[in-house]
Amino acid sequence: MTPTPAQEQPSPVTWRFRLSVCCLLLVALAFAQRPGRLVSDTKFDLVADPAAMLARSLHMWDPTGGFGQVQNQAYGYLFPMGPFFWLGDLASVPAWAVQRGWWSLLLVVAFLGVVKLCAVLGLGTPTTRLVAGFAYALSPRILTTLGPISIEAWPMALAPWVLVPLVVGCRRGSPRRAAALSALAVAAVGGVNAAATAAVLPLGVVWLLTRAPGPRRRTLLVWWPSLVVVGTLWWLVPLLLLGSYSPPFLDFIETAAVTTFPTTPFDVLRGTSHWVPYVDPIWQAGNDLLTTGYVAVNGAVLLVLGFVGLSLRSNPHRRFLVLGLLGGLVLVSLGHSGSVQGWLATTERSWLDGALAPLRNVHKFEPVVRLPLVLGLAHVLGAAAAALTRPAPGRTAWRERLEDGQRVAYAGLLVLATVAVAGVATPALAGRLAPSQDFDSVPGYWERTVAWLEREGAEDPDRGTALLVPGSSFATYLWGTTEDEPVQAYGVSGWAVRNAVPLAPPGNIRMLDAVESRLATGRPSAGLAPFLARAGVGLLVVRNDLRPADDVPLPVLVHQALDGSPGITKVAEFGPELGGRVRVEADDGSTVVVEDGWRTAYPAVEVYEVAGARSAVVASDPPVVVGGPESLLDLLDAGLLGDEPAVLAADAADLTDGAPGRLLLTDGLRRREATFARVHDGRSATLESSDDGRRGAPARDYVRDDDARWETTARILGARSVDASGSRAFADTPGAVLPETLPYAAFDGRPGTQWESGRSRTGDAPWLEVVLEEPLDLAALTVVTGETGADRAPTIVVETDAGTSPEVRAPAGEAVTVPLPEGATTRLRITGADVAGSAGELAIAEVRADGLDVDRTLVLPEVPAEWGAPEHVLLAAGASRDACVRVDDDVRCADGRGRGDEDGGVIDRTVRLGTAADYGVALEVRPVAGDALTGLVTRNQLVNVAASSTAVDDARASAVAAIDGSTGTTWVAEAEDPAPTLGVNWIGERAVRGIRVALDRQAPAARATRVEVVHPGGRQLVRLDADGYAPLTPFRASRVQVRVVGVDETDTRSAGGSVTPLGVGVSELRLQGVGLLPLELSEVPVDIGCGFGPTLRVGEELLASSVTASPRQLFDGDQVPARACGPAIVPLAEGETRVVATPAPAFRPTTMTLSLPGAAAAGSGAAASLRSGGPVAATVDLETPGGVVALRQNVNPGWEARLPDGSTADPLVVDGWQQAWQVPEGVTSLDLRYAPDRTYRLALAAGAVLLVLLALGAALVRRRVPHPAPPAGTRVAVWVVPAAGVLALGLVGGWWGLACGVLGAAATTAARTRVAAPTVAWVATAPLVAAGVVYWWRPLGSADGWAGALTAPQLLVALALGALVVADADPLVQALRSRRAGRSTSR
Repeated sequence: MTPTPAQEQPSPVTWRFRLSVCCLLLVALAFAQRPGRLVSDTKFDLVADPAAMLARSLHMWDPTGGFGQVQNQAYGYLFPMGPFFWLGDLASVPAWAVQRGWWSLLLVVAFLGVVKLCAVLGLGTPTTRLVAGFAYALSPRILTTLGPISIEAWPMALAPWVLVPLVVGCRRGSPRRAAALSALAVAAVGGVNAAATAAVLPLGVVWLLTRAPGPRRRTLLVWWPSLVVVGTLWWLVPLLLLGSYSPPFLDFIETAAVTTFPTTPFDVLRGTSHWVPYVDPIWQAGNDLLTTGYVAVNGAVLLVLGFVGLSLRSNPHRRFLVLGLLGGLVLVSLGHSGSVQGWLATTERSWLDGALAPLRNVHKFEPVVRLPLVLGLAHVLGAAAAALTRPAPGRTAWRERLEDGQRVAYAGLLVLATVAVAGVATPALAGRLAPSQDFDSVPGYWERTVAWLEREGAEDPDRGTALLVPGSSFATYLWGTTEDEPVQAYGVSGWAVRNAVPLAPPGNIRMLDAVESRLATGRPSAGLAPFLARAGVGLLVVRNDLRPADDVPLPVLVHQALDGSPGITKVAEFGPELGGRVRVEADDGSTVVVEDGWRTAYPAVEVYEVAGARSAVVASDPPVVVGGPESLLDLLDAGLLGDEPAVLAADAADLTDGAPGRLLLTDGLRRREATFARVHDGRSATLESSDDGRRGAPARDYVRDDDARWETTARILGARSVDASGSRAFADTPGAVLPETLPYAAFDGRPGTQWESGRSRTGDAPWLEVVLEEPLDLAALTVVTGETGADRAPTIVVETDAGTSPEVRAPAGEAVTVPLPEGATTRLRITGADVAGSAGELAIAEVRADGLDVDRTLVLPEVPAEWGAPEHVLLAAGASRDACVRVDDDVRCADGRGRGDEDGGVIDRTVRLGTAADYGVALEVRPVAGDALTGLVTRNQLVNVAASSTAVDDARASAVAAIDGSTGTTWVAEAEDPAPTLGVNWIGERAVRGIRVALDRQAPAARATRVEVVHPGGRQLVRLDADGYAPLTPFRASRVQVRVVGVDETDTRSAGGSVTPLGVGVSELRLQGVGLLPLELSEVPVDIGCGFGPTLRVGEELLASSVTASPRQLFDGDQVPARACGPAIVPLAEGETRVVATPAPAFRPTTMTLSLPGAAAAGSGAAASLRSGGPVAATVDLETPGGVVALRQNVNPGWEARLPDGSTADPLVVDGWQQAWQVPEGVTSLDLRYAPDRTYRLALAAGAVLLVLLALGAALVRRRVPHPAPPAGTRVAVWVVPAAGVLALGLVGGWWGLACGVLGAAATTAARTRVAAPTVAWVATAPLVAAGVVYWWRPLGSADGWAGALTAPQLLVALALGALVVADADPLVQALRSRRAGRSTSR
C-alpha cells in the first residue's frame, strides 16, 4: 500500500468536490467535440429511432433489411446503450446531445473506476489517483474509439468496476456479494460485442488466482464465474443461436493479417493497437495519435512512469499487476507479424482466421494492458509523495535542502505526468474525437424518400424489396457519413444494399455483385429487370449523393445502365440536383473539363420501378443451372431462362426427383479470389483449379464449400505456369483489382492487353515468369513493355537456367530484343532492373520467341453423365467497360476510361460433358473500333473520312463521329498529335465555299480555333469564329484535309486533382457546298457476310461467322447477333471439347451459345400470395398446387414450412440463395415460421429476470452479517513472474525478443547488487524512452517509413520488459550480494 502523507488526505466533502470537478471537465470535453453535429457513432439507428431499433432486436430474424437476415448481436443494444438513447429520445433531448451525453458517461465511468480501484488497492494518493484516472479515461484506445464506435470503449470504461468488488471481496464483507457486484458490472458491459465483453474478465481471473488459498478465494472462484454466466445469459444464448443460424460473415471481413499488423509491442503498450485508424483517416483522433510524433513521446513517458510503479518494492500488488500486464501483452499481440514476432505468430494467425475468428480483433483486450500501467502510474506518483516528510524542529540545512529537493522532484514528476496525459489527449483537446464527415441532420429529401417508400409499401405489400444502388462499403454521403443507411435507421420495411459487411448467404452477395457489375460498367441489359424481379427487387433507389470514391461507380454509368435496360422505369425523385458543370474556367483563364466530362446533374435520390417483382413464386419443374447466381443474369440476357426458380448444381442434391429436367451449363461461377474490403472491382482473374489465392484469408471468395466442385477454372496450355511477383489482377493488389492485367496477358499475342505488376508490397523488383513444358534453346527474347505512367522507360533483364541477360532499355510500346545466355532453359523470368521500391511498377504487353506458344483456356465443371447433355451451354466473356458513356443526348469519350475483359476479347473454353451430343451454335458480338469497323459503317456511303489519330478506341470517338450528323458524338485526337487532321473524300468534284468545325460544349476535348484546309489546288489558313465557322475562297475538289493549327487549350481534372491535357475534338465538320454531309447511318440490319465475324472453333471444327447489324448499331457499339457459317450442327464429344471464338478485326465475341436442336423454351413460374404474420411468421397461398415454392428472401435453416397435415415441407435453395420448399401435389397453402425465434425470445426474457434477481441478490446480501472469513492476501511465488516473462517475451518477440529480455533482466539483476532498486527501476525504462523517440522520428506516414515496421524499437521494449519481470526477484539479488561479499572476505 502506498503510504499517504497526512496532508494528502482530504475531507469527504473536499474529495467529492474534487471528483465532481474532474467529472465536469470530462463532460465539458465530450460536449466540446463538434457541438451540434451528429456523428457516425456505433449505430445510427440509435440516433434516428432508438425505439424501433430496440423493438426489432426483440426478434432474431429481421425481415425488413437485406432480403431478410439474422440480426448481428442486435440484442446487445437492449442494455445499456439502447435504453440510454431511448430515454434521451423520449425526453426530446437533441440527438447530438444524447451522443455527447453517452460519451460523457463513458469517460466519467472510466475515470471514477480507476480512482476507485486505486483506492481499494491502496495505491497512490488522492491526487495521484486523479492523474491515473485521467490517464485511463483519456488513454489512446478510448480516444480512438469514443467517436466512431463508442460501444467498443464502453467495456474498457467498466473494466475497473469489474475488478473493484473482487478486490474488496478478498478483504472484507461478503465474497458472494462481491462476486454478484462484479458480475453485475460484467452484465452492464452489454452483449454488442462478445469479444470486447470477454476482455474485462482476464484481470479478475489473474487477481483471484494470485490470492492466497482460503475460504474467501474459494467462494469467489465458485460464485464469480457462476454469477457472470447468470448476468450475461440474456445475450449468451442469443449469441449461440447467432453462431448456429447466421451465415459465416466472419469469413468475409478483415483477416487476422489486417487486425494484427499494428500490434507491435510498443504500440500495444502505448495503446495504439486498433487497426482501423491506420487505414482510415476518418477516425481523426486515432489517426492523430499515429501521425503526430510528439504524442508517442508523451506515451513513452507514461509507460516509463507505469513501469517504474510496477517495479517498486513498495507496490504491494506488483506481481499481480505485472502478470496482468504480461497476459494483456500476449493477448493483444496474438498473431502479430512484423519485424519482431512471436514463436507461434503464424499458428496464432491461422487460429484467429479459424476457430478463434470471433477474437480476431485482438485490440479489444487493451484493458488488460492499460489497467496495470495506470495503477503503476498512480503508485509511482504516490511513492514520490510518500517520500516527503514533515519539517522537523532543529533540522540541519542540508536536511532542509534535501527535503526541498524532494518536494521539487515530486512536483516535477506530477507535472510531467499531467503534461504527458494532456499530450496523449491532444486529439480530444483539439476537438477531434468525433470522426470526420459529421452532419447537422439527415437531409429532408432522404426523409421524404423514406416516407415515399413506406407509403408505397403500405399500399402494395407485394411491391418487393427496395434496393439501394450503387452499392457502397458504408453509408458515406456528400452531406455526411452515417455508416448505417438512413432507410434502415428510419425503419423502411424491405430494403437492401450491397455493403462491406453483408449479413447474407454467399449466393445473395454474388447476386448483388452481378447487379453492381452491370451498373459499374454502364452496360444496359435486357436481363437486368427480370434478374432483379426474380430476386424480389421491385424498386431501385439510386443514390446520386454518395461521396465519390474509387469504389463507387460514377452516376453517369449507373444511369446509362438503368435507362437503357427495358423493364426499369423512373417513378420518383427527391432532393436538389447534384453534379455540377462539365466545363469550368481555371484561375489562369484556361478551360478545364471535370472528370473527362463523365458527369451531369441528377436529383440527389431517384427511384426506379422494376417490372414483374413478386415476393413468392411457385414452379413445377425448376431447371438446374451449372454456375453461380450471377449466371442467371447471363442466361436471362440470352433468353434461355424464364422467371421460374432455378436450382444451382451445388444445391441439386436437395432435389427429390433425381436427375434434373432442364439442364443449363454456364461458365459463370469462376474460381476467383476476392478482396472483401471492396464492393466493386474486388475479384481476381480466374484462378487455376489448385490455386487458393494469395491473401491467405479464411474464405477465398463468396462461395460455399459445395460450390468448388462447380467452379470454372483456368488452365495454361503450352507452359507449366505463368506467374508474376504481383499483378493488378491479383486480389492482394492495392486498390481496384483489374482482371484484364493478369500475367498471361503478356503471352496472349494481343498487343492491346498487358500484364501490370501494380505497386510492390515488399519493395522488391517486379518480375514476370513463364515455366516451360519442355526446354527451349533461345538466342533472344522480344519484349514489348506497356504504359505505367512512369516518366522514364524501364530497364529489364531476363533470367534463364543458363544465366542472366544484359540490361536492356525498353520504352513502352516498342519491341526490344533481349539477347539470352547460351543454353537451353525451362524458364524465362523478366525483371524490372530499375523499378524496385514500393512505387515501382512494370507492365509488359508482349513476350515473343521462337517456339514460345502459350494459351489459356477456362475449363468448365464436368457434367455428370447421369444428368445427360445440357440443353444449353452458355459461354460468356468477362465484364468490360467502354471508353464512352451516353449522358442524355451526348456521348462522352475519354482515354483511360475503358476496360477490357479478362480474356482479351477471346472466348476460349473447355467444355466437359458426361454424354456426347450435337449442338447448334449462336453468337453475340460487339463492334471493335478501327479501320475495319469504319469501313463497315461507311460502306455504301458517298463520303469517307479518316483521322491522323484517335484518342479513344470507340467508333463514337472516331473520325466518323465528326460527320455523323450528331453534335453529341465527337472525334477526339490524341493529345500528343502534333497536327490533328481529318481527311474527307467524296464522289465527284464539288465546290467548297466555307467550313464549320463545331465542338459540343460538354465534349471532353479542346476546341479548334484555327484550321488549315488542304486541297489538290492549294491550301487555306482560316480562323474560326465563335460558332466554329470560317468562309473559304471557293475551290472545287473531291477531297480535303482539315488540319488543326490553333486550339483553345483544355485540360481534364480527375476527382483526385490530377490535370491532363486533352486532344482536339470535332463534334461536327461541315463543308459548305459539298452537300453530302452529314452521313445518314441506316438503322436497317443487314447480314454483313461470312468472314467478317469472329472465327469459331468447336473441337476440330473451324467455322467462320457472319454478323447481322445496321450501320447505326455498329457505330453505337451495340451487341448484335452473329451466325456460324457452315454446318448447322456441331458435335461435342464425351469428355473435353475445346470451344474458341477468336475476335475479328471489326468484332469481338461476347457470348457463345450451344443449344440442343429442339431445346425447350424457357419456363415460367406462377404467382404465390405471401401473407405476413409478423417478423417471424407468414402464410403462402399457392395459385398452382404443389411444386417448388420460393420466397424472395435469404435462405436460413431456421425457417420451417408446415403443410396442412402438420408435417414439414422439404427445404430447398433456389437461385443460389433464396428460401424454397418442395411441396407435394394438391397442397395450396404453407404456414411458415422462424423456429429459433421462440428460444431467442425466451432467452432474452429469462436472462432479464436472472439479471434482476442478481441485482436484488446483491442488495439483499448486504444486509446480512459480515462474512467471518479472514482476508485473502497475495500469494505468488517469486519465480512465477520471471517464468511468465520468459513465456510472454517468446510469444510476443520470438527468440530475439527473448534474448533482449534476458539481457535486460541480467543487467537489472546485476545493477541491483550495487545500486538502489528505485534507481535501477528508473534507468531500466530508458529503452522505452528511446523507442518513443524512434516513433517521434518516424510516425505513421513519415517519408522514412513507419517506426512500427522497424526491429529496434520493439527490441528496446523487450529490454524494458526483461528488467520489469525481475524487478521483484529479491532473493536472487540477495544471493548475488552474498556471493560478492563472500569473495571480498576471502580476498
